[in-house]
Amino acid sequence: MIIRDIEIDDIDKVVKIQNSLFSHRWKREEILSFHMQESYRILVCEENNEIIAYIIFSTIVDEMELISVAVDKNSWSKGVGAFLVGAMLSIGREAEVKIVYLEVRESNIRAINLYKRLGFKINGTRKEYYSNPKEDGILMINRLEKEC
Repeated sequence: MIIRDIEIDDIDKVVKIQNSLFSHRWKREEILSFHMQESYRILVCEENNEIIAYIIFSTIVDEMELISVAVDKNSWSKGVGAFLVGAMLSIGREAEVKIVYLEVRESNIRAINLYKRLGFKINGTRKEYYSNPKEDGILMINRLEKEC
């Protein structure tokens, strides 16, 4: 598995993965818009020349926000999500980011547990943040410290 920055030719695969997993479906133009903005970064995870996962995050000054992370269903339980989030956190440390934010559906226990393992803590709730189905969003933060 390798992690690399997204290329234009990867966008359709990212859209396909995202649309297969989430009720809010992004269009190709939305992913392209993230790719074109300086404060956003999209990484993909590639295995055997196939895109199997992606992560989108933004960095503004010393704060980072995880926008979306998704792993193709055929690659679940291989540690790919942890690999990608870990890569994002490493990039954040290198950029001297102090805090990373994310929101996750309250029913997504698998993701919540992953984030906790990677140092995130629950910081609040956004009532009915998600739709289709309507659900609260759990706010999580990770205060990054420099590694020695």
